[in-house]
Amino acid sequence: MSMSMLAPITVTPAMLTSDVPITETEWTAGTYNTGDQRYVGIDLYEVVATPDTDDEPTAGAAKEVPTWIKVGVINRWRMFDLVIGDATVQDEAPINVDITTGGVVNGIAFFNVSGQSIQVTVTDPTAGLVYDRTISLSSPVGMGSWYKYFFTRASREDTAVFFDLPRYRDATISVTVVNETGADASVGEIAVGEFQVLGDTMMSFQFGIEDFSRKERDAFGRFVITERGFAKIATYDIFIPNGKVNPTFRALAAQRAKPTVYVGDQNRPETVILGFYKDFITLRTGPQSSEMTLEIEGLV
Repeated sequence: MSMSMLAPITVTPAMLTSDVPITETEWTAGTYNTGDQRYVGIDLYEVVATPDTDDEPTAGAAKEVPTWIKVGVINRWRMFDLVIGDATVQDEAPINVDITTGGVVNGIAFFNVSGQSIQVTVTDPTAGLVYDRTISLSSPVGMGSWYKYFFTRASREDTAVFFDLPRYRDATISVTVVNETGADASVGEIAVGEFQVLGDTMMSFQFGIEDFSRKERDAFGRFVITERGFAKIATYDIFIPNGKVNPTFRALAAQRAKPTVYVGDQNRPETVILGFYKDFITLRTGPQSSEMTLEIEGLV
């Protein structure tokens, strides 16, 4: 198994074509009441002034006593906002987006997906269609008996990676997320960028979640639960050839404090995390290879 890393690029409005409609209302000059929401650019704001305000949202949000607050981004852009729990949703239809990066990329990763399949194509202006691959998100659970086959609901994966995109500088990456007929398709996050192998993942890696829900007892000893988001966490032990230790060190150092996709095993979605490394340290160095431990904290 290869330990891999993808450094995402920033997708700008100029790079994106999407069939997800903008249903939010754009801000125009006027008077707005508490709770009203309007967007500027791709950012969504809400009025917190009482009883009303005629401030422009970005100016109002910058005031010492804000009249507006930023509450996120519009639905179309939630798949690029680095918040996995906030998903772009297409009502009862597939999601189709085209991304033109203007640079060389070879990987794309998807998180918190609700759908049956993801298709990715790459089209070059000169060479035409150079890549076409579809990943099914349906897991073959429930095949142990005919009863389970007919009456057990199949599980779905919500994470997928495509790390074999051809390197064409001016190509367009097209994505289609399809769900079953009549169901909403949604994507929490898309990360596109340059993929590279760091080393070989050892079988002793660990993964789990960090839950941010609150569980408190009331005066009678009963739990009062406030459900919140969670983040993936993992610890990977990696073998790295000594000739690649310094390049790996530099590559990881360059990604400090930057959201990055880390992949322990491309065939195991649970080992794919979008987040930050908490720490990395070389444990042992041999004559030909070194062993490194990499701790990852995922985005919520």
